[in-house]
Amino acid sequence: MTREQSAVRNNLQAVYTSLGDHEVALEHARQAVTLGRLSGERLIELNGLLGIGQSLAELERFEEAVHALREAIDVGRDIDQWTEEAVSRHLLAQSLAGMGRVDEAIEEYTAALRLGGVLAHGPMQVYSLRDLSKLLLSTGDVAGARRAFDRAVELMGTFQDGGPEFLRADLGQLAELLARHR
Repeated sequence: MTREQSAVRNNLQAVYTSLGDHEVALEHARQAVTLGRLSGERLIELNGLLGIGQSLAELERFEEAVHALREAIDVGRDIDQWTEEAVSRHLLAQSLAGMGRVDEAIEEYTAALRLGGVLAHGPMQVYSLRDLSKLLLSTGDVAGARRAFDRAVELMGTFQDGGPEFLRADLGQLAELLARHR
């Protein structure tokens, strides 16, 4: 029963995140971690830690998010969950960027991108390239931002039907930003 309850808590975290209620999402993620640990379900614990990190980042509690996401990376490595490690590193990069720790954020985006490549997880690579491009642009590295953007567009071209609509829209907005920096 504990296993099922923890899985439900992870699902509720995702629902409340999509609704924008990050405090409630955070509480569900914390309960998922507790229940996952009680039941010995490391994957559920890992997903709960990801939820905690995501919710804390949304609440701009970046230092706490970094701690949870580093813990998620450790658990993911322990149980050989590379996809979750890639997601953890991507979220970690976002939190580090939010704290102004740009060099560390770039390292984590690069690690998420590398893992996405190993996993042949195109969307993860595009997300990381998109966010890396935005970060580089914010630092004034327009050439680096363009390189990351071009790689993201190239990858999107390999997706069926050009990839998800929302991601195409994100890249369209990024293209407009880059066009202003000629």
